[in-house]
Parts: sequence; C-alpha cells; structure tokens
Amino acid sequence: MEYIVRGIQEMNVVAREVVAAFSRSENAATVLALSGDLGAGKTAFVKALAHELGIKETVTSPTFALLRTYIIPEHPGTLFRRLVHIDAYRLDEGDTMSSLGWHGIVAEPHNLVCIEWPERVEHILPKDMIPMVFTHVDEETRKISMRNMKRGGA
Repeated sequence: MEYIVRGIQEMNVVAREVVAAFSRSENAATVLALSGDLGAGKTAFVKALAHELGIKETVTSPTFALLRTYIIPEHPGTLFRRLVHIDAYRLDEGDTMSSLGWHGIVAEPHNLVCIEWPERVEHILPKDMIPMVFTHVDEETRKISMRNMKRGGA
C-alpha cells in the first residue's frame, strides 16, 4: 500500500484506514515500525492515529521522554486499550528498551505500539511488526509506504 499525503486532513484519512484494517493478536502487542527522515511525518501520523482512536490528550513527540503512553477510550469495536509511542532515535542498545519495560509492552495484546526510528533497535523488534516508511516528496507532501496491514508485513 502506498499513500500520498498533503496535510493533516489527508493524514487523518490514512490513519482512519489503518485503524480500520487492524486486527489484534491474542498474545502480543501490535507494533507499527515507523521509519523515515526527520520531518517525514512519523509523529504527525501518530497524532492522526491517536485522533482516530478517540484520544483527546495532546500527542507530542517522545524524543526526550523516549516513551509516552495514552489511554484509548473504550467504545464498541475498540481493539486496543493503550497507544504506546516510542522514539528510538536516541537509543542505541536493546538494554535501554528493556529499561523502558519493552518486553512487558510488547507482551500485552491490548497495546498498539508506534515506534519511530525502529532501525535503531531492530534486533529486539517482533518479527510480526508492521513496517511503515515515510518519505518527503516535497515541502508539503509525504509518501507513506507499507507492505500491508497483516502482522508480519509480508
């Protein structure tokens, strides 16, 4: 799948389609691995995703906090209870992820995890993560590519 996005309204549409395509694992978190250069739209996507999930809190980049967790309001059809947003840009070892509680986070099926800069910690990411690549097309336009929304990304 590939999306061309111009602005927040179109990012919301992509997030809505991604949410609609989700299926939850019974034994592990759903992990979205968000790759792309600085300013490519990774955090903007997480904000749009949070909006589509009904989260009212202001979603901010966890660059310095490394991890932020948001409670997803319950309503009919809700698959997840928490959105966990991780920015791995400043991380270089899986040990740091462990200190953040990584193993517990990914073991919980009710967690939807968005991890920016997954290549920094790829050796500890689950094999069934869903990779998404964000690229600049021009100053106002981004391209979002993903193989599919099935767990494992094949």
